[in-house]
Amino acid sequence: MTIFASNLMILISGFIAMVFTMSPGDLPVFLVILEQNSPRSVHLGTIESSGTELLDVDEGWFETPFRECLAIIREDEWKPIPSRMRVFSRDGQVFPGSFMSGDEDSITIRHPWMREMRIPLDDVDRVEFRSSDTSITDTDQDHLLLRNGDVMSGFIEMISDPVTIEVTRDEVEMFDVPLERIAEIRLAGDSKPPRWPRAWFIDGLQATVPSIEVDDTGHVRMAPHEFMTGPYERYPGIEEMVAIVMDGDRFTPLSSADVRTVAIDPVRRVNPDPRKLDVMKVFNLSDLRISGPVQHEFTVTRGFNRFRTVLERPRNSDRWASPDVEIKVGDDVIWSGPVVGRVPIDLELPQSCESLVIRVECGEHGPVQCGVILRDPIISKQSTVGDGRQLLE
Repeated sequence: MTIFASNLMILISGFIAMVFTMSPGDLPVFLVILEQNSPRSVHLGTIESSGTELLDVDEGWFETPFRECLAIIREDEWKPIPSRMRVFSRDGQVFPGSFMSGDEDSITIRHPWMREMRIPLDDVDRVEFRSSDTSITDTDQDHLLLRNGDVMSGFIEMISDPVTIEVTRDEVEMFDVPLERIAEIRLAGDSKPPRWPRAWFIDGLQATVPSIEVDDTGHVRMAPHEFMTGPYERYPGIEEMVAIVMDGDRFTPLSSADVRTVAIDPVRRVNPDPRKLDVMKVFNLSDLRISGPVQHEFTVTRGFNRFRTVLERPRNSDRWASPDVEIKVGDDVIWSGPVVGRVPIDLELPQSCESLVIRVECGEHGPVQCGVILRDPIISKQSTVGDGRQLLE
């Protein structure tokens, strides 16, 4: 765990009083990722170093140790807010806003409520004014992706208006390119691992913060970000929050794992990889749909020792025969059975596990409607584990 995560304190004060003044339909719904237990749909309560209290949407209030809470991720519908530009850092943070100024060392933008942010160029991976699908394999140079589709490569001396780029062809040439002509700026350099905790908001902000709280008025209060030059203009409301990942090093969505797909009998003409059902989900925590008959082998980071999901049939497929699912580690079957209704899975993995195999075999009707959906599938690093054969209710 990083020093940021170890020093994290998330204090959501006075929330119980707020619950009594708001109807449940007005409160955002989050999926809470827990270390010891299956994910649960909740309204936010108190999350602090001494413990966590959350309101399960079905079962009411419950408490859990602080370290048990790995993330809270928005489940209900929310609308993203567009921005004029976005700055992407090398460790995956995203800062939306509008351009203010730049020099040889930094770029300064204005965020709607974090106000002025001065971002060192050493921390910048790219600056996006208009999304571009252009693929560039040369990572040793800086690149300007222009709105007309042209690409200029070389060394960007500063990100200002205009942007100054040094291009070496037969000889060194300097060009000044107005921002209005630029779709993206990509800077050479290596990525960095993310730091935790990290917060997501509907305006596209993804920021690592040392501390965060939600007060009794429903506002999210955060310590100043390291790139801020002054205080917050305002604190965002809880309806603007999309997620907080407290420690992303202790769990990973199955949809993020590398996968190898193997055809099984009866052989299908096409054996697609698992399909993500929500490509916009924060932290890539998407449900997966698997179409059988097929076998998928997912790569597991060594030391991750827990697999959790809920198996379901796709909508309107219940009139067809239930597929059989087999989950293996190596040659050992750790779970198998038909998918009838909602089937929660909570399985212990050996510490030496490097891959997880999920095999789907079809019923008497063959591959017709032979599909399985994995809800919120995650692989986690759990400090202590119980009976791996357990099915949680």
